[in-house]
Amino acid sequence: MYDIFKGTAGDGVFRAFGHGGIGSIWDGEREIHNAKGFNDIMGQRNNNWKNVDKIKDAILILYVCHTGTDVIIDQKTYKSFGSKVSKAHPNLTVIAFDEYVTYDNSIKGMKNINKGQNKGDGLGSIIFYRNGEVLKRQAYSEFLKKYPNFQ
Repeated sequence: MYDIFKGTAGDGVFRAFGHGGIGSIWDGEREIHNAKGFNDIMGQRNNNWKNVDKIKDAILILYVCHTGTDVIIDQKTYKSFGSKVSKAHPNLTVIAFDEYVTYDNSIKGMKNINKGQNKGDGLGSIIFYRNGEVLKRQAYSEFLKKYPNFQ
């Protein structure tokens, strides 16, 4: 799927692919725990990212597992990676996913968001953030009924 979007320029939609754990993402070379680290890497890989805060209605889609998953440990809430990036860029809409993202190069879009890894259960969610806050959380399967061409 990366090849579909590689080099898209100037549309205000940014896409990041990788692997995710709770509160962090892995880009294939390093683990990223915070918005600053993410900004550094995005700036290296996409020249338009440096202007993200100036782009009207900019969107970031995180094709990464667990980027919308908050965790509570010992009564303390640890915010999701999507929330952290959104907080750092108050005018950016960040789209993240709760649990496991299923995509591959043979399709356009994502097959499913699952609660269990490799389960195909379709019980995961899509989450929209702005300024670190959740704008909307919806079951991904329900979202696709309204937006079947989402990529």
